[in-house]
Amino acid sequence: MTNNIKEKRETQKEIKSGYVCIVGKPNVGKSTLINNLLNIKASIVSPKPQTTRVNIYGYTIKEIDNKIIQLVLIDTPGYHKPVNILGQNMIKHIELALNEADVILMIIDATTPLADEDFLFINLLKEKFNNKNIILAINKIDKLENRNLALTIIEEMNSYGLFKEIVPISAIKNENIDKLIKVISNYLPYNDYLIDPKDKQPFIGNLKFFIAEVIREKILLFTHQELPYKTAVFVEQIEERKNDLIYIGATIFVEKESQRAIIIGKNGQMIKKIGKSAREELEFILKKRVYLDLWVKEKENWTSKLDFIQSIGY
Repeated sequence: MTNNIKEKRETQKEIKSGYVCIVGKPNVGKSTLINNLLNIKASIVSPKPQTTRVNIYGYTIKEIDNKIIQLVLIDTPGYHKPVNILGQNMIKHIELALNEADVILMIIDATTPLADEDFLFINLLKEKFNNKNIILAINKIDKLENRNLALTIIEEMNSYGLFKEIVPISAIKNENIDKLIKVISNYLPYNDYLIDPKDKQPFIGNLKFFIAEVIREKILLFTHQELPYKTAVFVEQIEERKNDLIYIGATIFVEKESQRAIIIGKNGQMIKKIGKSAREELEFILKKRVYLDLWVKEKENWTSKLDFIQSIGY
């Protein structure tokens, strides 16, 4: 079959496409799920300015029930109660993404109880976005000793009267991912492609955002809970080198020397731990070897300096 005939046949099929906003606090498996969704057929893209006003991580195309489905994924920072200008900016960014979305996909961890951030976000959705198509993915069901516990979680989450559908998944084991994609596609509008599959946009801008979020999540995972909201990660450089190696240089900004000391750790052990974990996840996602250089710099009271916040992409 020639490419022209194949393209003609594909254009005769109905197309459903839409923006899918992915939300969830750090360490619920969001990065692994995004990677799974994009692995079907993926291109990381940097959208044209008129296309959307929010960061897009990438898109995936799949055929379901003789229809062409394009999911355009919007990645968001972890939701929290804002305590400074940075926090307010991040919440505005999240709400902007939620407004753009045709489907909101919230992810929780089956192995841990709901946290304050989860309840804050659920309340936000109920107050401002209850008219949206909201789907819940309960991740890490493979780690449950008793799978029936998933039914208890589903019953609890259904009690909020918020979710159109709830899908238990294991992102790392690739369990129920196809079902999740099909559920999402049910709520997408019939549409033309939002991003032309032939249009291979440069992806460095949004890749920097994603890499920064991976590093920031590791800071949250390995340091005190209050510290990450005083840190920012700015990716200074991404360079493809020989032998399928990607060099990444990133700066972690903090407000105080004491915070810098925490992130560096005794004899540099903490920064090594953060770097190793981030590098391993980035290699899994990018399918290439990664050399990750991290620096930690003090920038006094940066979370209240709007010019600086904007200059580093927040």
